[in-house]
Amino acid sequence: MCYDGDGADVFKVKRLRSRRPRVCNECRAPIPRGAEYVRVNCLQWGGWTVYSLHWECMELWEFMVHDKDACPGSLMLMGGLEEELLNDYSEPPTDDEGVPTGDPTLLDIFNAIRTAYEHQHSQ
Repeated sequence: MCYDGDGADVFKVKRLRSRRPRVCNECRAPIPRGAEYVRVNCLQWGGWTVYSLHWECMELWEFMVHDKDACPGSLMLMGGLEEELLNDYSEPPTDDEGVPTGDPTLLDIFNAIRTAYEHQHSQ
């Protein structure tokens, strides 16, 4: 969800290869050992918090944060991606005349990411 409180004092994002299995803090699907993922280190309210995300989930966050209609003047709240997608990105995309384009919604893409990682983990 968008957050309009105090931002993190330090917000470091690094793309890594997982040396052990993890769980994505956004979609809750597994991050398998050997997969690329994004680690986010935040220093806020005097303490460090570390988040692990599929790089695809981070890309969705970055799109929403930079989208002119999303979170104006706000910051991303880690763990709130699905709620934000449900609130603002679950309607089918439309063309300039308001006709649905048939393209998937960002929520559809998020669910496909989660499903793909869950399916990969179950094999």
